[in-house]
Amino acid sequence: MIGRLALSAILLFLLAGCSTIPTENPSFAGVESPRDDSALVYFYRPKNFTGGGVRIHAALNNRQLATLPNCSFTYTYLPPGKYTLSTTSSPSFSQTPDPISFAVESGQKQFYLLDIDGSFSLIPVGPITVGTSSTSMTWRNTNESDAVRLMTGCYLVQATEPQG
Repeated sequence: MIGRLALSAILLFLLAGCSTIPTENPSFAGVESPRDDSALVYFYRPKNFTGGGVRIHAALNNRQLATLPNCSFTYTYLPPGKYTLSTTSSPSFSQTPDPISFAVESGQKQFYLLDIDGSFSLIPVGPITVGTSSTSMTWRNTNESDAVRLMTGCYLVQATEPQG
């Protein structure tokens, strides 16, 4: 019994993963002020056990923006226009969200959440228990109050600049 429990715990850890953010990264302290000549856009990943060990490498219009571990966020100022957010994941066998397209206008604020939904099941296979997981990831636009609530306690990852 103990052996199966230990094996299940190890499988759960390997499938869900873990992620640490450097302690020198500042935590969320509030939304930055928008600028008259550009839009302020946040991309965030709230703390989530599911997919916790997966790092999301985000790119805007095929230019690297930031790598987002669990419980992190980044923001950038963008000139008015249309953008496509695409991502890759590491480890490479992880689920990757589909690209999204959006447009921004000067003085505007937008917030995009990486929504991770997952499940984990233990299945008896003969004398041992095997774990299986299912994860889906999508980016979705959220309002400022939800973004603030979900970014609180998370850490800033500096975006590469410029993104225009």
